[in-house]
Amino acid sequence: MNAISKWTLALLTLLSGAAHAQQCTTLTYTGAPFVSLIPTGVDSSPPLITPLSGTVTLAEALPANAANYVTTPVSWQFVGGGAELNSAAWQSFIASYGGTMPVFTFSTDANGNITAWSFAVQWQQPYGGDTLHLTATSSNTGDSLVYDQFEVDAAPPNTQNFVLTGTSTTAGTWACQQPSLQAELDTANQMIEALEAELNAMHANNVYMAKLLGRQ
Repeated sequence: MNAISKWTLALLTLLSGAAHAQQCTTLTYTGAPFVSLIPTGVDSSPPLITPLSGTVTLAEALPANAANYVTTPVSWQFVGGGAELNSAAWQSFIASYGGTMPVFTFSTDANGNITAWSFAVQWQQPYGGDTLHLTATSSNTGDSLVYDQFEVDAAPPNTQNFVLTGTSTTAGTWACQQPSLQAELDTANQMIEALEAELNAMHANNVYMAKLLGRQ
């Protein structure tokens, strides 16, 4: 492939990346504030329950006009209830104690924008002694987060259980997490530098060949 073809290929690659920018596979979620917090039991330092937020990475972009499209994300990560819920930690937990990876359900409009969804994710410390179980559910009708803490104490009553439930009745929002502009510029610059180096090498070779031919 000659240098001109490589320059053309590089340009087409960059244009193709721009054209597919809308084919989003990493989604960010921002939940609405909880309007109800119900504690059960006693805890000297209850957690700060914040709105559910996080990211979901899909193997491929959601199709347009989808109705209850079911998918198992490549990965997911959410923050809420004083702990982080993520797919890697949950996968490690179920490998030892059993369970299943959650599925996510989405509906989209003609432009592929999310109009409805539902999912439930959880995180749990390993069994034995103190445990903490955190469950988050989300849909287009609102979110809920259940913080369930079980402690084993040396003094009576020896065990105590504290549960804090937060709910919202307002839908959160989804957005596409696009690659940063700086990352795209860095990639483009690397491609240009590589092509410039190859052109310089070709030029030096042409000069060398011209000198050889001049001696004949």
